[in-house]
Amino acid sequence: NGKKEKISENVEVNLEEIYNARDKSKLYLLDKNELRILRNYPFAKEGYRFKDTELKEYFESQSWYEPSNYLSNEEISILKKDDDWFMYIKKYMEFSSYD
Repeated sequence: NGKKEKISENVEVNLEEIYNARDKSKLYLLDKNELRILRNYPFAKEGYRFKDTELKEYFESQSWYEPSNYLSNEEISILKKDDDWFMYIKKYMEFSSYD
């Protein structure tokens, strides 16, 4: 299960659910760090080994995350660099002045 992030007093957002459903309607509720996590989901799903402490801690807390012993980070990056979700979140962050 994705870690639930408390957005405000009454709203909780499950990043895993947003990613799995590709639910773009909730992106406006997220802060820069949460968007960064969502942007990296396609890489994490392939087993990318994160060096960034926040991303590493988040994904290591997910039961499904398994760092790859077969693919290098470079191979995963090449595989996923054009992922539709990654590209959408990247553009959303640029458009929203998060980057």
